[in-house]
Amino acid sequence: MYKDDVSISIVVPCYNCEKTLSRTINSIIEQKCKVFQLVLVDDGSTDSTVQICNEYAEKDDRIKVIHQNNMGLMRAWKNGVLAADGDYIAFCDADDYVEKDYVDIIYENIDGISPDMILFGITIDYPNGKSVKNRNRLDSGIYSKDDLENKIFPWFFSNGEMQSEIILKSRWSKCYSKDLLLRIMSNLPDRIAIGEDWITVFASVLNANTIMCDNEHTCYHYYRNDQSMTGSYIDNSFEKLSMLYSEMHRIAQQYGYIYENQILADELSMYMVYIKKELQLNPNGYVSAKKRILELIENENFLKCKRHCSVKKYGLKERAFSHMIFRKWIFLAYIITKLWSEKRA
Repeated sequence: MYKDDVSISIVVPCYNCEKTLSRTINSIIEQKCKVFQLVLVDDGSTDSTVQICNEYAEKDDRIKVIHQNNMGLMRAWKNGVLAADGDYIAFCDADDYVEKDYVDIIYENIDGISPDMILFGITIDYPNGKSVKNRNRLDSGIYSKDDLENKIFPWFFSNGEMQSEIILKSRWSKCYSKDLLLRIMSNLPDRIAIGEDWITVFASVLNANTIMCDNEHTCYHYYRNDQSMTGSYIDNSFEKLSMLYSEMHRIAQQYGYIYENQILADELSMYMVYIKKELQLNPNGYVSAKKRILELIENENFLKCKRHCSVKKYGLKERAFSHMIFRKWIFLAYIITKLWSEKRA
């Protein structure tokens, strides 16, 4: 069987995740297909995460545990890849889980094709019990290098709508050949604090020769916790975004990606997302949020995005919010954001 010829490793970066880690590990080791390796990367946890990892490894020889001294998420998954024995690498966050046929589905997509990447949809689980399916904006099928250059690269980041990337930004909604990851890892800076997933996906797609898109399966469950990075206030978020997109432009130049305005469109979209978070979540209140937003929108990075990109295709609310920010109507944007947030709640 092809499972005898190709091996899969699943890498789980772990940091102070004692409350959710067992569910994550159990969902992996209880797979219908038993042919895989699980690599747990402890990033200097101070709770019982280390003990949980070690206890599972003692009971299951498919599990490998490595430890690092709080070096961050990017370095954690990189070290996991280096320690992995598999030909293919999948990732799982330590507060998420996968369905029991996850590994089988990966093998099915590898069989006879051996793509550099496999793209899956995901299931987003909310604390209120609701779930939403999220898929790539691609038809299922195989994409060659020519397909990537002609059908994906020109619209990789945006079709003009807000946050309209053609491929899901998450690192963990995909499976990669280990060779592909080894080719790009040295070009991905460890210091990225926002968007490490996105820059990884971008560099991977630019270097892939074949990609399999499987939108039928959404067997990875992402738990949308309001305390996660995507749902909580992040200090210095604008500065961290600027660092991310500076590196995005560097990666684009290095690998010959010529659609600079695509990156700028995504950057503008992300600035708007984090401006809204600043207004909603800044712990020091409106005055502090306003000061930070005004500093951002007078920054050359933001002004360049504004000059080269349009918000005409944004949804009505997003377009209205963007124009408030462009006109420096910060208090109005603050009030509107609060009203929208209360209505949604």
